[in-house]
Parts: sequence; structure tokens; C-alpha cells
Amino acid sequence: MAGIITQEIGNGSLVPVDYTGGVMPDPVAGLNTEIVVKANGIVSLPSRTAAVVDTASNSVLFGTHGDELVLSTGNKFTFFTDGGSGSIATGNGDATIVQTGSGPWNIAVGNGDNQISLSSGHNTVSTGTGSNEILLHGGHNIINSNGNDVIAAQAGSDTISASGSAPVHVYGGSADITFIGGAGAATVLGGTGSDTIFASSGGYFHGGSAGNNVIVGGEGATTIYGGGKNDALYATGDRQTQIFAAGGAETLDGSLSTGNNKFHAGSGHDLITAGSGNDTLFAGSGAATLDGGLGKNVFVFTDGDAGHVTIGDFSASQGDKIRLDGFAANEVSYALKHEHVDRAGVMVTLSDNTKIEFTGVTNLVRSDFT
Repeated sequence: MAGIITQEIGNGSLVPVDYTGGVMPDPVAGLNTEIVVKANGIVSLPSRTAAVVDTASNSVLFGTHGDELVLSTGNKFTFFTDGGSGSIATGNGDATIVQTGSGPWNIAVGNGDNQISLSSGHNTVSTGTGSNEILLHGGHNIINSNGNDVIAAQAGSDTISASGSAPVHVYGGSADITFIGGAGAATVLGGTGSDTIFASSGGYFHGGSAGNNVIVGGEGATTIYGGGKNDALYATGDRQTQIFAAGGAETLDGSLSTGNNKFHAGSGHDLITAGSGNDTLFAGSGAATLDGGLGKNVFVFTDGDAGHVTIGDFSASQGDKIRLDGFAANEVSYALKHEHVDRAGVMVTLSDNTKIEFTGVTNLVRSDFT
């Protein structure tokens, strides 16, 4: 940005004016102006300001509704865009930037602790390695997060890409969020929108209540919650992932994971596919289809859920087990007495009216339970 300003001064399209306090010097009539702010305090930029270079240690600037290039090297810098559009770049001090109007603005802050508020438009923000707070009121924003950042996406449609090892926290309002994780653990809590999340190093992720969320866990320990109907939730990597279905028809998939994962069905028509680890699959109160994959898997049924579950690959020789939580001590005997065998496999009815279909199984024995 400094190079652009220098070039425009050199070709005469931009006239530099120093502000050292007091009354703002009159700009040259008919020409765009570069304001060099050298004094602390509040400054309302004059019309036809095309560029600002702020060298003061503590300044508060108000924009001009126009297209501006703003460069600050101060310790404390506050800028109200007052509409308009343009680019803002700050050094390693602490900046507060408040965007109003529709922009667009391209904002790059340094390694200080910054606060940024965006109202609407197509804006881009890149943060440094400090601790940043970003509030997104609306619009279609792209956030490149490099620090220990807290981002509130209240409305609109926002894409957030994290990098570096610092943790990132994202909180959704009604916005639709796309999140791409970096090297640090992340927390993304969807609101009432729909979210697409690609984690990298694990963390805690909750989809939006509008449903149709896609959440892909990372390489680190991960917890994933669906948010609405028709969510697709994935475990990856070799660390443990826990996935909880929401109330709709959910897909929980760990086929790409080698970790020892836990999958929790909900109240809908859920499809759960585990991976190659020793996984635990919890049946819910809905109609779920469970596939344990490779490994020694445990299929858990809780008294009172009364779901209807199909297990597609139960294998006693592989080490799979059935666990009955909260039932009376004689529940295994009850289950074996209420076993029905047909060409498709075995159907077992539990005392709470849970029905379990074991596809391809010819019979169950007591040792299949744990």
C-alpha cells in the first residue's frame, strides 16, 4: 500500500498534506489528497481524501464516504469508515476499525490486539498473531485468521480460514458459516444458519439449527454435534472423535478414521458408519442403521430409548459386543428369549421395546453381550 501511495504522489495525482494538530490544512482544490496524521486526537478527514498515513501514537479517524487507502503505524489507531470503501493496513499496535455502509473494505491488521466490526458488503479481513475480536453484522465476508481470534458471525454469509497454531473461536448467529481450520484447535458454534466446517487439528464443533451442516473433523481430538436435519458429520485421523446426531436424518461417517471413536445416534433416521478403530456406537430413540466397520466395536443400547436399529456387520469373531445400559440384570436373558431368526438375520426385542436387527447373523449367544 505504501508503494501505491508513493507512486501516486510521484505522478502528481495525489497531494500530501501534513496534519500536526488543530485545524486541518486546506486541501488543494480539485486534487485528491494524502493526509499524513502526525498528531494524536480525533480527525475528520476532508473530502477528496484518497489516502491516509497515520504516524500518531493514538488517533481516532473518521472517513469520507469515498474510496480510501489507510495506512497506520501508531500504537493505538481507531478508524470509522463512515461508509465508503478501500483498504486499511495497520502495524503491530492495537487497532479498532468500525465499518459502516456496504464497502467493500480490505482490512489487514498487524500483530497487536485488534477489534473489527463489519456491517455489510463483501469485505476481507486478515489478522496478525495477536488476540483479535471480529464482529460480523452481515454481508459476505472473508476472514483470514492468524491469531487467537474470537469471531461472531451474526448474519450474512461468512468464510473463515484459520492458520497458525493459535486457537480460534467462532460463534454463529443467523449467518451461514464456512470454516477451514488451521494448525490450532478450534471452536465453532453454529447459530440458526447452516455451516460447513473442515477442521484440521480437532476441536469442538456444533452445526447450525437450519440443518444441512457438513462437518469434517480434524487430526486432533474432536467433538462434533449436528444442528438440524440432514447433517453429514465425519470423523478423520487417528485421535478419538465423538459425534452426536441431531434430531433429523443424520449421516455419521468415520470410514476415513483409524481412531477409537464414539458415535451417538439421535431421534431420526440416522446412518452411522464407523472406521477401522475400536469404535463405540450408541443407538438412539430413532430408526438407525449402524455399521461398525473394522475393529472390535461395541453397540450400546440404553433403557428407555426404544429405537429401531439395524446393525449391518455385527461380527462376534471380530470381537464385536452388545452393551445394554440401564437395563435390569436379567436383560440379556430377556433378549435371548425374544430372539427371532429369519433369512435376513436375527431380530431381538428388548424389554423397553427396542428392536434390533442383526443382518447376516444366524443367532446370538450370551457371550455376544458385555
